[in-house]
Amino acid sequence: KAASTDGVDEYLTATSMTLNPATGFGFSCWALINNTTAEKVLLHCRQSGTIQFAAEINGSTFSSYIQRSAMIRATTGSVLTAGTWHHFASSVDVSGSNRVRVWVDGTLQNTATGTLTAGTVVGAAAVGRVQQTTLWYLNGKICDVAIWGTTLTDGNVTAMYNGGVRGDPEALSGLTATRLWPFQATDDMTGTTGSV
Repeated sequence: KAASTDGVDEYLTATSMTLNPATGFGFSCWALINNTTAEKVLLHCRQSGTIQFAAEINGSTFSSYIQRSAMIRATTGSVLTAGTWHHFASSVDVSGSNRVRVWVDGTLQNTATGTLTAGTVVGAAAVGRVQQTTLWYLNGKICDVAIWGTTLTDGNVTAMYNGGVRGDPEALSGLTATRLWPFQATDDMTGTTGSV
């Protein structure tokens, strides 16, 4: 089971969450994109225009960034195939490491480093589009979207990927999600034709 979106108007809104780069956090999901054109957002949490976190697809690349005035963004090469399920994960580990890492299908693809203004990202989130505007809707399917309250390791991500589509990411990784949207029958998309 998964949320199915047409890239026009479906998304899920989430109540405010707090992401703390100093202690680290992670993101993961399974998604299938219908095409490799245009930009598509998997998850976006925004406090302001200069304080935000996102995981997004642009063409056949995946990227994730944390912004607090300055930005750290990690981007993969062209690794995505339309019509194929992929597992996506990213991890923010600022304290000491000052880095963002991104994985696709269980393999670490890139690590970016930089320096952020200290503090958290506190804001509402959206699954499937930019949080505050009607931009970059996901065109495809998505499930097992999770925010983790700790940085992710290669072992965590590999375990989630090896569990397959519609695994139990908490049981597979041994971590506890601070937010988890499995997209089963009780999750509601906002839009005219979105389905679960």
